[in-house]
Amino acid sequence: MRRLLFVLLLICFITIAYFFIKEQFNKVVLTSGENLVLSITYLLVGIILLILFIVKNREDRKRSG
Repeated sequence: MRRLLFVLLLICFITIAYFFIKEQFNKVVLTSGENLVLSITYLLVGIILLILFIVKNREDRKRSG
């Protein structure tokens, strides 16, 4: 499960980097659809990091207890 979450996190970061490069270097204004995709991607990053944090804490508790 952790590997899947890390892969999803990598895909999210690649998506964010793509839109950043598109907007900054190509001087293109993002459309509303692209902004929506970017917002959902930021939300996914937060959720994935939260899940990874919870999983890591559970593993640490099992090892210590």
